[in-house]
Amino acid sequence: MWESGGGFMTGTPGGESGTPGGAGGAGKKQRAQNVVPVDIGEIQSLGGDQMTVEGREVGMVVLVGRVKRVDHQATKNTYTIEDDTGTIDAVHWVDEGQEHTSSNVSENMHCRVIGAVRTAQDKKHVMIFKISQIENKDEIQAHGLEVLHAKLMIRKLQNQENTNIGMNSMSNSMMNFGSNSTAMPNMSTGNTFGNAQQDMIYKVIAACTRDEGIGREELMGQLKAKVSKVDLDSALDFLSGEGHIYSTIDDDHFKTIDS
Repeated sequence: MWESGGGFMTGTPGGESGTPGGAGGAGKKQRAQNVVPVDIGEIQSLGGDQMTVEGREVGMVVLVGRVKRVDHQATKNTYTIEDDTGTIDAVHWVDEGQEHTSSNVSENMHCRVIGAVRTAQDKKHVMIFKISQIENKDEIQAHGLEVLHAKLMIRKLQNQENTNIGMNSMSNSMMNFGSNSTAMPNMSTGNTFGNAQQDMIYKVIAACTRDEGIGREELMGQLKAKVSKVDLDSALDFLSGEGHIYSTIDDDHFKTIDS
């Protein structure tokens, strides 16, 4: 699903992700599972809740910018990030009481964010799956080129689909930007993470077939005899940060990437 050398993999035409054997019956619309580099202006110019690039739905985005402000709270870090096209808040959830050592990113640094676009109270933000510091300015320029390249490749895919050429192969094709600087999180198709609690929580999330996924409180209700709230939040943070699950209707509802 992920390209370890950087880049994105397309979903099925129109941005729907193919889920062999998935629950919910025929015609059920799934979130796109592709990852595409964008600039902030593209996110802020969206008219709706679904992120699209050149008309194709996007599951996750990669953006690069300068950190204007960092707000540390008990359960989340909020980064205000700007590039040449705009400004946006990016939210990284953390375990309550945990020291904020998951990232060395601070104000006035440049960073790379991998995450999903969300809308709350008519304001767009990015739900962070991974954030890292950028020390080489060449990486900033490279990101700009990758944004342009992604658009060109998507246009090419759209044109090929419109003329019905190679439809099946394109649905599973992988576009490689050829830059290790945009390496994505390591995804696993399995559900064993070397931690019994994480495995158990992942399986409960995967078993939920509702479009909105399962809520944090519902998870706690099902697992309260086996997992503390702190351990649950920590496991959700790990699974989100590694790209195994994603938030849906809000920051407290989750589905597995493969569901």
